[in-house]
Amino acid sequence: MSANGFKHIGRNSLPGAFLIVAAVMAVAAGVMVSNAGAHDYKLGAISIGHIWSPPTSADAEGAAVYGPLLNRGGTRDYLLSATSPMAETVRFRQKTDNGSEWLDKIALDPNKPVSLADWRTHIWLEGLKKPLKKGADFPLTLEFAKAGSIDVTVVVEEASGH
Repeated sequence: MSANGFKHIGRNSLPGAFLIVAAVMAVAAGVMVSNAGAHDYKLGAISIGHIWSPPTSADAEGAAVYGPLLNRGGTRDYLLSATSPMAETVRFRQKTDNGSEWLDKIALDPNKPVSLADWRTHIWLEGLKKPLKKGADFPLTLEFAKAGSIDVTVVVEEASGH
């Protein structure tokens, strides 16, 4: 022990201490990476953020799917279609002042984020095969004109965190 009350660590104990700190940091980094990437996707130039849907009542016939999309490419791409085993049909819906309208596709202009949200364009599941319960998840396949297709996971959660 030194005069200031601190114990000196000898050279032989430094590699062990370093290994412990490095192991803890590696585990923490692995957890952060796995959590961060759990619901983020990339398909060519298309980045897809956390995709979610609110829980539905037992008698609901449809449900919305929300989340962010970004085309990082140099040319426009389109979300052409979506499919899910949770619904008979998947369509694109846009809210308007007079209600809503159905879209054939969703344009993704370069470097302009598209937020699939309740008050604007979003994905609509029609003919639900079972209610969406909080904490569950289900697959959704998105098909883009240029980027191709990707399977994503839709998380069923309350809107309060968004």
